[in-house]
Amino acid sequence: DGEVSPADVAAAAGQAEDTSAEEAPKEAPIPTLKQLLAANEGVGGVVNTRGSYVSLWGEPEGIAAVRSAIDSAAATYAERNAEVAIQGWMVPALVGSRGSNIQKLEAESGTRIRVSERGTTRALVTVTGNSKAAVQASKAAIEAFVETLGVQEALPISNDGAGAIIGKGGSTIQRLQTETGASIDVDRRSGTCTIRGKRGEVESAKAQIEAILAEAGASSAASQIISCHQRVRGLYRSVMYLSRVCSRSAESDLRRSRYTQNL
Repeated sequence: DGEVSPADVAAAAGQAEDTSAEEAPKEAPIPTLKQLLAANEGVGGVVNTRGSYVSLWGEPEGIAAVRSAIDSAAATYAERNAEVAIQGWMVPALVGSRGSNIQKLEAESGTRIRVSERGTTRALVTVTGNSKAAVQASKAAIEAFVETLGVQEALPISNDGAGAIIGKGGSTIQRLQTETGASIDVDRRSGTCTIRGKRGEVESAKAQIEAILAEAGASSAASQIISCHQRVRGLYRSVMYLSRVCSRSAESDLRRSRYTQNL
Protein backbone atom coordinates (compact mmCIF):
# COMPACT_ATOMS: atom_id res chain seq x y z
CA ASP A 1 0.00 0.00 0.00
CA GLY A 2 1.18 3.54 -0.80
CA GLU A 3 3.61 2.28 -3.48
CA VAL A 4 3.49 3.84 -6.95
CA SER A 5 4.18 1.63 -9.92
CA PRO A 6 6.28 2.73 -12.91
CA ALA A 7 3.13 2.54 -15.03
CA ASP A 8 1.40 5.05 -12.75
CA VAL A 9 4.39 7.38 -12.99
CA ALA A 10 4.41 7.14 -16.79
CA ALA A 11 0.65 7.78 -16.96
CA ALA A 12 0.95 10.81 -14.70
CA ALA A 13 3.82 12.16 -16.78
CA GLY A 14 1.81 11.68 -19.95
CA GLN A 15 -1.15 13.56 -18.48
CA ALA A 16 1.14 16.41 -17.46
CA GLU A 17 2.57 16.61 -20.98
CA ASP A 18 -0.93 16.66 -22.48
CA THR A 19 -2.01 19.44 -20.11
CA SER A 20 1.02 21.60 -20.86
CA ALA A 21 0.50 21.06 -24.58
CA GLU A 22 -3.09 22.30 -24.38
CA GLU A 23 -2.13 25.52 -22.57
CA ALA A 24 -1.49 28.30 -25.08
CA PRO A 25 1.62 30.37 -24.45
CA LYS A 26 0.88 33.79 -23.03
CA GLU A 27 1.79 36.71 -25.24
CA ALA A 28 4.08 39.40 -23.89
CA PRO A 29 2.23 42.57 -22.85
CA ILE A 30 2.51 45.64 -25.04
CA PRO A 31 4.97 48.10 -23.42
CA THR A 32 3.89 51.60 -22.51
CA LEU A 33 5.77 54.74 -23.56
CA LYS A 34 7.01 55.12 -19.99
CA GLN A 35 8.57 51.65 -20.13
CA LEU A 36 10.17 52.34 -23.52
CA LEU A 37 11.68 55.59 -22.29
CA ALA A 38 12.98 53.90 -19.14
CA ALA A 39 14.81 51.38 -21.32
CA ASN A 40 16.51 54.20 -23.27
CA GLU A 41 18.24 56.71 -21.02
CA GLY A 42 18.59 60.25 -22.26
CA VAL A 43 15.34 60.19 -24.23
CA GLY A 44 12.15 61.94 -23.17
CA GLY A 45 8.71 61.84 -24.67
CA VAL A 46 5.04 62.63 -24.24
CA VAL A 47 1.84 61.37 -25.85
CA ASN A 48 -0.53 63.91 -27.37
CA THR A 49 -3.86 62.08 -27.11
CA ARG A 50 -5.79 64.80 -28.93
CA GLY A 51 -3.55 64.70 -31.97
CA SER A 52 -2.71 60.97 -31.63
CA TYR A 53 1.05 61.39 -31.89
CA VAL A 54 4.16 61.04 -29.72
CA SER A 55 6.79 63.75 -29.25
CA LEU A 56 10.36 62.58 -28.50
CA TRP A 57 13.52 64.48 -27.58
CA GLY A 58 17.09 63.51 -26.74
CA GLU A 59 20.04 61.88 -28.47
CA PRO A 60 19.36 60.93 -32.13
CA GLU A 61 20.36 57.30 -31.59
CA GLY A 62 18.12 56.99 -28.55
CA ILE A 63 15.19 58.61 -30.36
CA ALA A 64 15.63 56.20 -33.27
CA ALA A 65 15.58 53.22 -30.89
CA VAL A 66 12.44 54.43 -29.07
CA ARG A 67 10.72 55.19 -32.36
CA SER A 68 11.46 51.69 -33.63
CA ALA A 69 10.09 50.22 -30.39
CA ILE A 70 6.94 52.35 -30.71
CA ASP A 71 6.38 51.13 -34.27
CA SER A 72 6.76 47.55 -33.09
CA ALA A 73 4.34 48.10 -30.21
CA ALA A 74 1.81 49.72 -32.55
CA ALA A 75 2.03 46.76 -34.92
CA THR A 76 1.46 44.35 -32.03
CA TYR A 77 -1.51 46.40 -30.84
CA ALA A 78 -3.02 46.27 -34.34
CA GLU A 79 -2.68 42.48 -34.33
CA ARG A 80 -4.38 42.12 -30.93
CA ASN A 81 -7.23 44.55 -31.58
CA ALA A 82 -9.88 44.67 -34.28
CA GLU A 83 -13.06 46.61 -35.02
CA VAL A 84 -16.28 45.64 -36.76
CA ALA A 85 -18.73 48.39 -37.78
CA ILE A 86 -22.36 47.29 -37.67
CA GLN A 87 -25.76 48.93 -38.01
CA GLY A 88 -27.40 50.09 -34.81
CA TRP A 89 -30.42 47.79 -35.08
CA MET A 90 -28.08 44.75 -35.07
CA VAL A 91 -26.78 45.43 -31.55
CA PRO A 92 -29.56 43.71 -29.55
CA ALA A 93 -29.29 40.55 -31.66
CA LEU A 94 -25.49 40.47 -31.40
CA VAL A 95 -25.42 41.09 -27.65
CA GLY A 96 -28.23 38.64 -26.91
CA SER A 97 -30.38 38.33 -23.82
CA ARG A 98 -28.36 39.73 -20.89
CA GLY A 99 -25.23 39.56 -23.04
CA SER A 100 -25.49 35.81 -23.67
CA ASN A 101 -24.28 35.93 -27.29
CA ILE A 102 -21.30 38.16 -26.48
CA GLN A 103 -20.34 35.96 -23.53
CA LYS A 104 -20.47 32.85 -25.69
CA LEU A 105 -18.26 34.44 -28.36
CA GLU A 106 -15.77 35.57 -25.71
CA ALA A 107 -15.61 32.09 -24.15
CA GLU A 108 -15.11 30.37 -27.52
CA SER A 109 -12.47 32.78 -28.82
CA GLY A 110 -10.71 33.81 -25.60
CA THR A 111 -11.12 37.47 -26.54
CA ARG A 112 -12.84 40.48 -25.01
CA ILE A 113 -15.72 41.99 -27.01
CA ARG A 114 -17.21 45.42 -26.37
CA VAL A 115 -19.88 47.41 -28.21
CA SER A 116 -19.42 51.20 -28.25
CA GLU A 117 -20.67 54.25 -30.13
CA ARG A 118 -24.18 52.87 -30.03
CA GLY A 119 -26.57 54.93 -32.08
CA THR A 120 -29.68 54.66 -34.17
CA THR A 121 -27.69 54.17 -37.36
CA ARG A 122 -24.41 52.48 -36.44
CA ALA A 123 -22.34 50.92 -33.66
CA LEU A 124 -18.73 49.80 -33.26
CA VAL A 125 -17.72 46.35 -32.00
CA THR A 126 -14.18 46.16 -30.56
CA VAL A 127 -12.33 42.86 -30.18
CA THR A 128 -9.25 42.57 -27.94
CA GLY A 129 -7.13 39.46 -27.45
CA ASN A 130 -3.66 38.13 -26.66
CA SER A 131 -2.89 36.92 -30.17
CA LYS A 132 -3.58 37.82 -33.77
CA ALA A 133 -5.13 34.39 -34.43
CA ALA A 134 -7.64 34.71 -31.56
CA VAL A 135 -8.66 38.25 -32.54
CA GLN A 136 -9.10 37.38 -36.21
CA ALA A 137 -11.14 34.28 -35.33
CA SER A 138 -13.40 36.32 -33.06
CA LYS A 139 -13.78 39.04 -35.69
CA ALA A 140 -14.69 36.45 -38.33
CA ALA A 141 -17.31 34.94 -36.00
CA ILE A 142 -18.88 38.36 -35.41
CA GLU A 143 -18.94 39.16 -39.12
CA ALA A 144 -20.51 35.77 -39.89
CA PHE A 145 -23.19 36.34 -37.25
CA VAL A 146 -23.94 39.85 -38.53
CA GLU A 147 -24.24 38.48 -42.07
CA THR A 148 -27.10 36.23 -40.94
CA LEU A 149 -29.04 39.29 -39.72
CA GLY A 150 -29.31 40.71 -43.23
CA VAL A 151 -29.75 44.39 -44.02
CA GLN A 152 -32.13 47.20 -43.14
CA GLU A 153 -33.61 50.12 -45.06
CA ALA A 154 -35.83 52.95 -43.86
CA LEU A 155 -38.28 54.73 -46.17
CA PRO A 156 -39.88 58.12 -45.33
CA ILE A 157 -43.67 57.92 -45.59
CA SER A 158 -46.69 60.16 -45.02
CA ASN A 159 -49.62 59.26 -42.81
CA ASP A 160 -51.66 58.23 -45.86
CA GLY A 161 -48.71 56.20 -47.10
CA ALA A 162 -48.54 54.39 -43.77
CA GLY A 163 -52.20 53.49 -44.05
CA ALA A 164 -51.71 52.21 -47.60
CA ILE A 165 -48.79 49.99 -46.56
CA ILE A 166 -50.61 48.57 -43.56
CA GLY A 167 -53.90 48.01 -45.38
CA LYS A 168 -57.30 47.18 -43.93
CA GLY A 169 -56.76 45.23 -40.73
CA GLY A 170 -53.05 44.89 -41.58
CA SER A 171 -53.82 42.82 -44.68
CA THR A 172 -51.37 44.58 -47.02
CA ILE A 173 -48.36 44.53 -44.72
CA GLN A 174 -48.99 40.87 -43.87
CA ARG A 175 -49.14 40.01 -47.57
CA LEU A 176 -45.91 41.93 -48.25
CA GLN A 177 -44.08 40.10 -45.45
CA THR A 178 -45.34 36.71 -46.61
CA GLU A 179 -44.47 37.30 -50.25
CA THR A 180 -41.03 38.84 -49.71
CA GLY A 181 -39.89 37.19 -46.47
CA ALA A 182 -38.80 40.59 -45.12
CA SER A 183 -39.80 42.11 -41.80
CA ILE A 184 -41.69 45.40 -42.23
CA ASP A 185 -42.40 47.91 -39.47
CA VAL A 186 -44.44 51.08 -39.98
CA ASP A 187 -44.03 53.92 -37.48
CA ARG A 188 -46.66 56.61 -38.04
CA ARG A 189 -45.16 58.90 -35.39
CA SER A 190 -41.74 59.16 -37.06
CA GLY A 191 -43.14 58.72 -40.58
CA THR A 192 -40.82 55.80 -41.31
CA CYS A 193 -41.24 52.36 -42.85
CA THR A 194 -38.38 50.05 -41.79
CA ILE A 195 -37.60 46.93 -43.83
CA ARG A 196 -35.28 44.19 -42.53
CA GLY A 197 -34.12 40.89 -43.95
CA LYS A 198 -31.77 39.40 -46.50
CA ARG A 199 -30.72 41.78 -49.24
CA GLY A 200 -32.95 40.21 -51.88
CA GLU A 201 -35.93 40.18 -49.51
CA VAL A 202 -35.43 43.83 -48.59
CA GLU A 203 -35.09 44.92 -52.22
CA SER A 204 -38.26 43.05 -53.20
CA ALA A 205 -40.26 44.51 -50.31
CA LYS A 206 -38.90 48.01 -51.02
CA ALA A 207 -39.96 47.82 -54.67
CA GLN A 208 -43.50 46.77 -53.76
CA ILE A 209 -43.80 49.42 -51.04
CA GLU A 210 -42.60 52.16 -53.39
CA ALA A 211 -45.25 51.06 -55.90
CA ILE A 212 -47.94 51.26 -53.18
CA LEU A 213 -46.73 54.71 -52.12
CA ALA A 214 -46.78 55.89 -55.75
CA GLU A 215 -50.43 54.90 -56.02
CA ALA A 216 -51.23 56.74 -52.78
CA GLY A 217 -49.13 59.78 -53.75
CA ALA A 218 -51.99 62.10 -54.80
CA SER A 219 -53.95 61.73 -51.57
CA SER A 220 -50.78 61.96 -49.50
CA ALA A 221 -49.75 65.23 -51.20
CA ALA A 222 -53.24 66.70 -50.73
CA SER A 223 -53.24 65.83 -47.03
CA GLN A 224 -49.83 67.44 -46.60
CA ILE A 225 -51.00 70.68 -48.31
CA ILE A 226 -54.13 70.85 -46.15
CA SER A 227 -52.02 70.30 -43.07
CA CYS A 228 -49.67 73.06 -44.19
CA HIS A 229 -52.54 75.55 -44.67
CA GLN A 230 -53.93 74.66 -41.29
CA ARG A 231 -50.57 75.34 -39.67
CA VAL A 232 -50.24 78.70 -41.46
CA ARG A 233 -53.70 79.80 -40.32
CA GLY A 234 -52.89 78.68 -36.78
CA LEU A 235 -49.59 80.55 -36.87
CA TYR A 236 -51.33 83.69 -38.18
CA ARG A 237 -53.85 83.59 -35.35
CA SER A 238 -51.03 83.14 -32.80
CA VAL A 239 -49.11 86.10 -34.22
CA MET A 240 -52.17 88.36 -34.18
CA TYR A 241 -52.95 87.34 -30.62
CA LEU A 242 -49.38 88.00 -29.47
CA SER A 243 -49.31 91.38 -31.21
CA ARG A 244 -52.46 92.46 -29.37
CA VAL A 245 -51.02 91.24 -26.06
CA CYS A 246 -47.71 93.02 -26.71
CA SER A 247 -49.42 96.28 -27.67
CA ARG A 248 -51.50 96.22 -24.51
CA SER A 249 -48.38 95.47 -22.48
CA ALA A 250 -46.55 98.36 -24.14
CA GLU A 251 -49.40 100.76 -23.40
CA SER A 252 -49.40 99.62 -19.80
CA ASP A 253 -45.62 100.10 -19.52
CA LEU A 254 -45.95 103.59 -21.05
CA ARG A 255 -48.60 104.57 -18.50
CA ARG A 256 -46.38 103.30 -15.67
CA SER A 257 -43.42 105.29 -17.03
CA ARG A 258 -45.44 108.51 -17.22
CA TYR A 259 -46.80 107.91 -13.75
CA THR A 260 -43.31 107.47 -12.35
CA GLN A 261 -42.04 110.63 -14.02
CA ASN A 262 -44.90 112.65 -12.55
CA LEU A 263 -44.08 111.56 -9.00
